[in-house]
Amino acid sequence: MIMTGSHSYIAKYTVYDTKSHIGVPLVMPDSSEYLQHAGWAPNANQLIVIHKNNIYFYFRIGDQPIQITTNGREGFIYNGIPDLMYEEHILKTHLTYWWLNDGSRLCYASFDNTLVDQMPYIIYGATNASSQSRPLAVGGGGDNDYPKVYTYPYPKPGREISKVTLTVVDISAPNYVRARTQVIPPDEIRGWDHYITAPVVWITKTSIAVVWSRRSQNYTVVSICKEETNWVCNKLIEEQLSGPKGWLMVDEGPVFSDDKKYMFMRLPVADGTFGTYDHIAMIYTESGKKYFLTHGQFVVTKIFAYRSDLHTLYFAATVYNDPGSRHIFSVTDMNSLNPRKIECLSCNASEKCWFNNAIFSPNGRYYVSECLGPEIPTIHLLSVDENKFIETLDTTAKLRTELETKMMPKIKYLTIPNDKGPDIRVELILPQSLIEDEDTKYPAVIEINNLPNTQSVNYEYRLDWSRYLTSKKDYITIHIDGRGTGYQGNRHMFEVIGELGKEEIHDLKIAINYLKKKLPYIDEDKIVVWGRDYGGFITMSLLATTEPTTDKKHPNMDMVTCAIAVTPISNWKNYLSVFSERYIGQPYSNYDINYQNSRLTQIIEQKHNNLKKKTFLLVHGTSDKRVNIDHTMLLMKELTDKSIQFKVQLYPDSGIIESWERSVRKHFYLTMEDFFAKCFQVEDQEEALDLINLTPWKKNAPKV
Repeated sequence: MIMTGSHSYIAKYTVYDTKSHIGVPLVMPDSSEYLQHAGWAPNANQLIVIHKNNIYFYFRIGDQPIQITTNGREGFIYNGIPDLMYEEHILKTHLTYWWLNDGSRLCYASFDNTLVDQMPYIIYGATNASSQSRPLAVGGGGDNDYPKVYTYPYPKPGREISKVTLTVVDISAPNYVRARTQVIPPDEIRGWDHYITAPVVWITKTSIAVVWSRRSQNYTVVSICKEETNWVCNKLIEEQLSGPKGWLMVDEGPVFSDDKKYMFMRLPVADGTFGTYDHIAMIYTESGKKYFLTHGQFVVTKIFAYRSDLHTLYFAATVYNDPGSRHIFSVTDMNSLNPRKIECLSCNASEKCWFNNAIFSPNGRYYVSECLGPEIPTIHLLSVDENKFIETLDTTAKLRTELETKMMPKIKYLTIPNDKGPDIRVELILPQSLIEDEDTKYPAVIEINNLPNTQSVNYEYRLDWSRYLTSKKDYITIHIDGRGTGYQGNRHMFEVIGELGKEEIHDLKIAINYLKKKLPYIDEDKIVVWGRDYGGFITMSLLATTEPTTDKKHPNMDMVTCAIAVTPISNWKNYLSVFSERYIGQPYSNYDINYQNSRLTQIIEQKHNNLKKKTFLLVHGTSDKRVNIDHTMLLMKELTDKSIQFKVQLYPDSGIIESWERSVRKHFYLTMEDFFAKCFQVEDQEEALDLINLTPWKKNAPKV
């Protein structure tokens, strides 16, 4: 498998016969072995395959496939898979097709990028199977005589975006496959640039539910599209942004009752002066009448299932004043004898389990309970009717045994008062050797990798690089959730809209000052910050920031003096349109000043003197399609013009960080470790051979 994006990949597939125990490689008629996707149909031994942006269907294994789409074209038209914009910031998946549950019909999305501007990038070495872009020019007579220039569609703010279409196709028999019908958007969406923002949901064999959003992302329509109207969609409900600041992005399709008379969705609802929170709405499909089943200062994160016989819906949510938790709940609907009754199914678990997920059986009678943190995960099977434990499916015993010999870090959570909003939440990953009342001080690494509307501080159990750093190097690693992060209500999340970096930096300054003053075991002279993409932008903005002091000789104090910015976004006009327009608006009239104020190169131009005595490293893959190399190049140009010294590490032909080859990732992490050691002025330890190799337990671990 070769990753080509944050969710997408190409791979070789083998069809394995469970009776004969023989595996046969899946090869397309053009002899291609690497495919964008291969998957089973719901109800038979039939395969759907996506290859070169086209959809194929095998009615029988061994037969020639039937080609469902023929217009797929690399860099222009995508069928059944998302383009870059949808993969990264809208649907966040590698597949855009949806089966009717009996497998007789298929709805798929297509993305036409014909009018979208093309972004160039250069390949310096030999091309490989992961190249999904269009060659612009090839020089030289041999394969590697000259670098090769490729292009791919990249919509920027205010410019053309891809056109999305939905198509329904009958796959019940080979002779029906050619009968395709395009789904027509509702009147409220047709004629506007728009997106589909949630998976399509089949209601019946002849109807689907589709969630649409205008490009402005402040107006959403949930529609019902029926075969009897030739798949023309009609609005069921509409949602409009209630305030001047924010966006609407309904990213989860509706869940329907058995009789299809009503459905359930996560939608924002106001809670007085505290703003809006995502809660469960019960919506009648004939009238569009809407009732909210949940309400309050917590966030519903996912709807799992609905039991019509019990008039009960099952969902996951945070709890009041604890956004890092995820619990499994049930709530009765408006037709119940006791409507809106909420019960927590995971709150009284015998084990320490604060971060939960559930997988419900198709009939909703059983569910798999995944206890995902803060301790090592366990998985159990329970019955729904009495929430009765049936059996433990996985105790992760092998992992527990392995970690018994490792020096695992300790986790500590803090809340820090914020003069401009809710408390700032902090996760500290502490060395096992740290004793809080001792005088030993430890270097600290602050990781800033959370996009707006995401979360770094929660109770989910992780074995990641932050924990590796703490275990191997005795560094304190820190995550900080300030304004703009998710799961604390929409007002908290919308605070960063308009001028990216302003409020985030304010909250980071408060948090860092608090940690320096209140935690004596943090060495305030040895704090380094790193982040990638959006986090790289915040990292550089923070590095350029100083804090006023009362010292006349030194009126400004540096927040940090060492940083690593990985694929930093230096100009939001050069980033993907759907993200930039969501947080800053389209680059017209009064919004254009917000783009200027949020431009990293302008921040450096204004504060360049603050960077001249700082140490920082820029890292970028030259073939990154999400954050093109031009962001780092323009940043380097600005730094050079201002005579600011910096270090840079480029990875030729490497794309987004999720797709980096193991050798590149190893080099990247070792480079960061070496940079941290130089920042902290400590001797570099032995080179780690594994990316994650937790230090064996030592009773008297050395302190840095």
